[in-house]
Amino acid sequence: MSATTSPSYSEALHDSAGPGQHPIVHASLPKATGDFTRVSKHGDATLRLTAQHDNIDLPAYEVGGVVAGTVELSKTDHISTVEFKVEGHLRVIETGEDGHFDATLVSETTVLWVAEGNDSVCPSVLPFSVTLPTTFVNEGETYALPPTYSVERSGIPGFSATVQYSISAIIHKRPSLLHPAPLLHLGNTIVSTPFIYNPRTRPAHPIPPSLKYADGGFIEDSEWQRHESVIKPSPGADGLQDIVAKFYLPARRIFCGSDPIPFHLTIESDAPSLAAFQQFAPTTGNSENAGATQVQIIRQSKVHVKNAVNPNARTDMWREDYIGKGTFKIVDNSPTSMSYTGEIKVAAAEVTSFKSAGLTVQDFVSLSVTPPGANPPIVGMRKAVQVWLTTDAQDES
Repeated sequence: MSATTSPSYSEALHDSAGPGQHPIVHASLPKATGDFTRVSKHGDATLRLTAQHDNIDLPAYEVGGVVAGTVELSKTDHISTVEFKVEGHLRVIETGEDGHFDATLVSETTVLWVAEGNDSVCPSVLPFSVTLPTTFVNEGETYALPPTYSVERSGIPGFSATVQYSISAIIHKRPSLLHPAPLLHLGNTIVSTPFIYNPRTRPAHPIPPSLKYADGGFIEDSEWQRHESVIKPSPGADGLQDIVAKFYLPARRIFCGSDPIPFHLTIESDAPSLAAFQQFAPTTGNSENAGATQVQIIRQSKVHVKNAVNPNARTDMWREDYIGKGTFKIVDNSPTSMSYTGEIKVAAAEVTSFKSAGLTVQDFVSLSVTPPGANPPIVGMRKAVQVWLTTDAQDES
């Protein structure tokens, strides 16, 4: 990982679908009917959130979700105002250089009740309903509201980045002889909870059928895309030629994170060069030995921070995590070509890719060849192809 130069990734993901054929659509879980409650420190106020699933640690909302519920009070006298707040913040802190980035994602305040005089008594139950925005604006640009997320890169330079959301009820008390200075917020009651924001998505189209194989290679069609790379011979490896790797992925490159991702691979060259490569060929089956040739899912979390001395200067840093691993099954092996089919199982993709102000999360399928040893006959290679992982499976109904 480098703090100044972004890694080289190829084959960026573009939306080439026509009208009515968008490759990703929003999904939603079955409607929840439970309540989530949070009680204030002294037990005199309860924040109750409806439409939540049972046995959850934190309330959760999807795109355009409605934050609804009630503020319930056991003591209703000496109250001047009751407010309800929904807040969201994106914060990036650079380690070692004091760079930072802050963005307000949501800041919604609703006044639920205001006293009309000293004798006003607040209702014991105050309902609320606020619809979450789907976008926010930062420095003139509009972004989709990012999911709850946290990532850290240790060391110097390093960074921490968080996307956090919260819900709060604030009960303001009227001044009294005991607390005559309301500006100090003495005696006010605040009950709050973080919440999870996780936009749910699914592919609009199913994964295409596997490519057919014939005559030393896969028969290409429009539903699969070939990504070609060249494995070069090492300097001094006399007589060896370039080795061509043809890597095939479904053309739309949009997959449910809980489903296996299929791929095909053909490696071609003349007989002496392919014989030299044989020791670095993919390991088939579910072997613990990864081998020199691997297919993996890489998650890149990239931050953009403002320089502490010059606010107009920006620094890009990132972290890479391997969140999925491919397995190979050999299809054919000849003196001049070897072909494989396989699938990648994703270990964790609860949050999908997103681009936000100051923080971008992207996923890539990586084909890499990393020959071990001091003087291997070939040079290492990595091909990374951007993909999009969704939270839910394609709806076949």
